[in-house]
Amino acid sequence: MRKLWLALLTLSMLFSMAGCGREQAAPVAGVTVEKDGTITSVLMDSFEKEFYDLEDLRDMIQLEAATHNQEKGGERIRLESLEMNGSNCVAVMKYQSFEDYAEYNEVPFFSGTVEEAEDAGINLSVTWLQAGGNASMQWKEIEAAQDYRLVVWYGDMPTAVPGKIRYYSDNLTLADAKKAKPAQSDTAEGESGPFYVIYK
Repeated sequence: MRKLWLALLTLSMLFSMAGCGREQAAPVAGVTVEKDGTITSVLMDSFEKEFYDLEDLRDMIQLEAATHNQEKGGERIRLESLEMNGSNCVAVMKYQSFEDYAEYNEVPFFSGTVEEAEDAGINLSVTWLQAGGNASMQWKEIEAAQDYRLVVWYGDMPTAVPGKIRYYSDNLTLADAKKAKPAQSDTAEGESGPFYVIYK
């Protein structure tokens, strides 16, 4: 998403230099971990068609994805759609694995079982909150969740999972039973994290 973010950010900067003077809406990013292990990301940003060519942006994204796919020997990434929604440009990307997402976007990302996370050396000794509860917890209090699944990410985007969130790090807030987003204070100075969600 970082490459796509930079592309859209560049377009926004060019638009600002065009002298329109209208305040641009902040882009809204979102990531969904699918049940089959694939990752879907959505990036939305303001985009003025009279200044830019949507097809040029499409070609640029598809070229980046094709380069990644050629290096990995298969269709690991694809652009699902790129279209206008009002004055916003909405890009939807599909990644075959969390590793593809992490490498393409140059940002740490993990999705797997708690046991796999521990085997990978991911630090789980953070302050946890239980969904539906208020008290904070330490990892030793929830170690029984070995068969649960975990997502760890960095950045300011909300992230959705295919099961019900059971525990989450205290730098997140729950948008609903399956989606968490960074607390506002954590994103005030840009990219932040790590953020943790345990679900089943």
